[in-house]
Amino acid sequence: MEIFEYNYVDLIVLILLVITSLIGASNGFIKEFLNFCVWTLSIIFALFLSNSFINFYLLELNIIISIMLFFVLFTLCFITFQIFNIYFFSDLNIINNGFLNKFLGFIFGLMKGSLLIFLIISGMIYLFYTTKDFPIFFEKSIFFETIKIYSIKVIEKIVNFI
Repeated sequence: MEIFEYNYVDLIVLILLVITSLIGASNGFIKEFLNFCVWTLSIIFALFLSNSFINFYLLELNIIISIMLFFVLFTLCFITFQIFNIYFFSDLNIINNGFLNKFLGFIFGLMKGSLLIFLIISGMIYLFYTTKDFPIFFEKSIFFETIKIYSIKVIEKIVNFI
């Protein structure tokens, strides 16, 4: 396999990494970290609240209603945390202009993009319940096999943790 034989999966991975890195550099580390916290807390609270709601009312919801409930709660949590973030941390734009802040934002954006790619591949492995029978365009990818191996390890760690 030659080094310049990229397929669609490789291009999507590279574009996603470049975009998240540039957004991270544009925002700076502090703002990027706060945005990451808002997204993470919104997901955690939405999962907790949706599970608590379903368990409290002992509901047997189908998957579509459960997903809709999660997204509604996620949206409410996200808006709440974003308002909190804007209200309390709006003064951080003053220190958001330094080179070190932009460089660390670039690195953090790259790590955030890598995490997003690992989560997408882990989700595919989980949804398709396979680690071997992926479509041929995934198998021809330069990056996919490495990402798949680490995604499987992440899934195993999460399952063992739970």
